[in-house]
Amino acid sequence: NMITVGEEEFSVDTILIRMAQLNKRKAFLDMLRKNQEKSRKEPNYFSGRSASPEYQYINYDLGMVKQDFEKVSQEIMSMQLTLDKYNQTFEFEVEI
Repeated sequence: NMITVGEEEFSVDTILIRMAQLNKRKAFLDMLRKNQEKSRKEPNYFSGRSASPEYQYINYDLGMVKQDFEKVSQEIMSMQLTLDKYNQTFEFEVEI
């Protein structure tokens, strides 16, 4: 049985696998989007370096990460709602 999600058709097992992959990607994007463009590094007291603060900068577009996060979240939600609807409306026969 194929299920239509958006403009694509998937089988139930394909949807479940795709959702797991997207959830992993979403977790990674969530970690990236929580970073600030400029953050202060923790001082290392054992290195003997100067006490001047050191900063760390991200090397990616934070806006693009946020957009990708929203896109992935929307795709997961769409798949979940379609799968929920399928599970609630699919009829099958059971032999007793």
